[in-house]
Amino acid sequence: MSLLVVPSQGLLAQDTDTLAVGGNSGARVRDKDQGLGLTNAGRLFSYAAAGGCILIGALVARHMLSDKSGYDIDGNLRIDLGAILLKIAVETAGSLSLASGITGLTMYGAGRAKMNSDDYWADARFNGPSQRRWSLIVEPDVSFGINNTSLTAPSMELGLCITGGYHFNEHWFVGASATPSWGRSFLGSFFMPIAANVRYSILDRIYTPYLGISPGYDVIAGTPCLSMDLGLRIRLVKESSQSMWIALTGEVQRGFYNQQTFAFEPHYRGGLKLGWSF
Repeated sequence: MSLLVVPSQGLLAQDTDTLAVGGNSGARVRDKDQGLGLTNAGRLFSYAAAGGCILIGALVARHMLSDKSGYDIDGNLRIDLGAILLKIAVETAGSLSLASGITGLTMYGAGRAKMNSDDYWADARFNGPSQRRWSLIVEPDVSFGINNTSLTAPSMELGLCITGGYHFNEHWFVGASATPSWGRSFLGSFFMPIAANVRYSILDRIYTPYLGISPGYDVIAGTPCLSMDLGLRIRLVKESSQSMWIALTGEVQRGFYNQQTFAFEPHYRGGLKLGWSF
């Protein structure tokens, strides 16, 4: 006579539950304070940048009121050393404030992205239908421009890149941009490149490197241009494509026709831009 043993339903259910728990044992638990440290550090850097702007305003006012440089009634050049040192202080404070502001905004955005994540931030995935949508990207930038044969010093240029386009998925974005820019160079003091804009985000995580390219035409200078970006994208909300973008950017632009070399002289500019997509 043989004995047949049938396992109970409760034992089977218990074994199934154990396997399920065991299968998820590698998942990391979300820390309720994840991102809080980065957010607070970002606030401190932003406060430092705001304080630097106030200091710059005071120094500029002091410089304008106290600068005695110029020519006297006899035509002799008079140099005010104090005013020169004050100008150096203004430029130093401006550079530090700009660096603090960019660092603070980046850290604050990175912290908020972690805090908004329902999962442990490193395990969160940003993909699916929520990533396919129209978007507007606004990016202020600061850069320095120079042409390839001129011996003049690089010129500082400020710009505002406004891009509208479509996120086809978590990786690809295609759109068009307009970038009004102001700065002193051999091309003039105002620029308006109109360009196509293609971006590729490498990962589907909160933090991902991205590559961008923008071929276009400057309607003010009347020259073609090409810019490229290498940067970091910080995804802010899992249910949409809202993101923070920070990148090193470089651009080459065909300049004026040089009568000595019988060729168009390129204009190069490189800098940093920081922005948001909505």
